[in-house]
Amino acid sequence: MAEDFGDEAGQKLVDWATRIAMYQVRIGGPSSGERAMRDAADQLTKALEAARDSLRDPASAEVRTDGPALPEWAKLDLAEFQAMEGYDEIRSAIDAKLTSASLEHALYEEGGHAYLLFRAQDAPQVADCFDSLASQAREAAARAAERVREQHRDVEHGDRDREPLEQRAQRARESAEAISGGEAPERDLSRGAQRREERFK
Repeated sequence: MAEDFGDEAGQKLVDWATRIAMYQVRIGGPSSGERAMRDAADQLTKALEAARDSLRDPASAEVRTDGPALPEWAKLDLAEFQAMEGYDEIRSAIDAKLTSASLEHALYEEGGHAYLLFRAQDAPQVADCFDSLASQAREAAARAAERVREQHRDVEHGDRDREPLEQRAQRARESAEAISGGEAPERDLSRGAQRREERFK
């Protein structure tokens, strides 16, 4: 499935956006599903861009020095992401993106709050990953919207296929009767015309 989008993180975002849309479709119909999904994608994009901007400002990342033998680590608060619907999927997309960039990191919770731990020196590359995720979130919304529209079309067309055989047969009989009933007057007219011709001969 990652091949559909180009990378695993992007595909995870498409799946996340699709799930949000499909859930809302069941409640309020196709238009509300697409609206809910686009709102969620906008919220995610803004959070990713805010995280990117904070990572590009070294003073904003909390630096941890756990001991003299350990390198410096920076910690990014993920509370804004944690509050979003489908946080586990978003977290998984962040993890996949950082892993594909070969950046050492850890996603963890402490005191009920979610954090991303990464090497302070990697902050610019982590920022680039969040920037890429923000772009992918916008693209994911467009792809998910198309996926939802396709599924809705399939369901509409599939309803007739799932119709019981007896009902389909009855519908076919009614159609045949309507067609033959529509042709009957023409046949009668042509027979009447033949009779008139025979009388005049």
